[in-house]
Amino acid sequence: MPASVDTFSNYGISTILGGAGGSGTQLGAADTSLLLPTGNGNNFPISGPPFMVQLGTVSGTHELVKCTARSADTLTIVRGQENTSAQIWPVGTPVQQVVTNGNMVDLWKALARRLQRDGIIRRPTRRNRRRRDQ
Repeated sequence: MPASVDTFSNYGISTILGGAGGSGTQLGAADTSLLLPTGNGNNFPISGPPFMVQLGTVSGTHELVKCTARSADTLTIVRGQENTSAQIWPVGTPVQQVVTNGNMVDLWKALARRLQRDGIIRRPTRRNRRRRDQ
């Protein structure tokens, strides 16, 4: 599967206002809709490729989710990304857009494909590897 480069914004920070049950409800482990306080959706990218979001804090319990769409103050998310597990999160839990290992791997793959396509670098072959190793 080809890598895709995610979208980014500056200061993509907020808190959970609610889950699939609406404003004031916890974000359940199976919920795929995350509600943000009014106007806070503007802190995050509106369209384009997905982006990664951290629920919780780095120093405490956390979960990485992939946001696949944003409509106003509602994020559509895919839970438990990059070796984290879907959890239950209470109202007020920190929400922050983050750069992850997966983002960086995808970025480097996309860059390598582009450089190979443009002839700037060549894909390693057995012959090239032998020359390089000598």
